[in-house]
Amino acid sequence: MNSIDCLNRIMYLQTPLVQSPDDERIYIKLEGGSLNYNHKFRSAAYLVKKALDKKIDLSKVADRSSGSWSMALSHCVHLAKGKTQFITTKVPHPYLAKVVESKNGCFKMVKNNSVRIEELNYLIDKEGWYSFDQHNNLDLINAFKETLGMQLVNDLKAMQIKPKYVVAPVGTGGLLAGVSLALKENGFATKIVGCDISSSIVNQAKRSITYKLSTCRGVGSEDEICLTFLEAAKYIDEILVSNIYRTLHEMKIFTNRNSYTVGMSTCLALSIAKKQLLKQCNTNEIVLIISPDRGETYTDEINCALKI
Repeated sequence: MNSIDCLNRIMYLQTPLVQSPDDERIYIKLEGGSLNYNHKFRSAAYLVKKALDKKIDLSKVADRSSGSWSMALSHCVHLAKGKTQFITTKVPHPYLAKVVESKNGCFKMVKNNSVRIEELNYLIDKEGWYSFDQHNNLDLINAFKETLGMQLVNDLKAMQIKPKYVVAPVGTGGLLAGVSLALKENGFATKIVGCDISSSIVNQAKRSITYKLSTCRGVGSEDEICLTFLEAAKYIDEILVSNIYRTLHEMKIFTNRNSYTVGMSTCLALSIAKKQLLKQCNTNEIVLIISPDRGETYTDEINCALKI
């Protein structure tokens, strides 16, 4: 199997769409079931394949990331090019970085925030390293449209579901914008709702129409704006917020009632769906949640704390 076949296979791997056991009006697209086929891996495969089509040199890649995106991207670059040099700002688990380094070539984490951006920018600007730059890459929207978005279209048609709302954490906005385009181009009159914690940068961006990367987990410089978010906002109907306490409460309820785990981002969307969106729905109307995580970041942090 050649590299293109491998990337195609990742792009079209299926994730489950399930009905919530707590409320039959809520459906959940479980994207966090595996690190190897979630929405980030599928969209990364799309971008890497497009880079190959353009004959871009991927032997040296430098990318800014808050964690799991780097894991997905490094994996897909490795499938495309074999041993490569890959530098990123952060990965979610140090032991995963070691696994990636052993399989994918040189994988380096830059730890100091101030040096982090300067070093990556130097590699990109002066030494010719390539960056997919999810914060300023409008192809990210098409990547989510052609992968997660079209998969959702097929799921909903097969299950004969027409959700009134689709809700997911905002992030860079690429996921929601891609899903919005896929649904609306295929006849769904679904409202697209982004969500975030009330104190977050996205809530500030809702008011100021800016998204400062310097406050987004240290992945940008002081005055840098997230262009992907500004473009994606055109396809998002509304951004709703919930406070951290309500989200943690929802996480506790979900964990106690279900046999699988999700993380805080999913429970944030659940909180928005239950406390705000369902109140605007009739008894037969559906809210669809895109669940981007399975909670391993939080359980690992707890385990580390217990060991310390």
